[in-house]
Amino acid sequence: MIQSLNQAVYDVSNAKAAQKVKERHLYPLRVTNTTIILVPRKKCNKKYAEEYRKTKMGLNY
Repeated sequence: MIQSLNQAVYDVSNAKAAQKVKERHLYPLRVTNTTIILVPRKKCNKKYAEEYRKTKMGLNY
């Protein structure tokens, strides 16, 4: 039983490490007051934030 619990912790650790690798080259971009997304360096600008608000979120401000 203890071995199965340790295996679950190990799986979570692997998932956490894999996610950190994916996010290594991403930067936070504030889209609204309450929404922050991670984007590549090229997309980290106000123009992309405005486009994201309109197309993905359906907001027109």
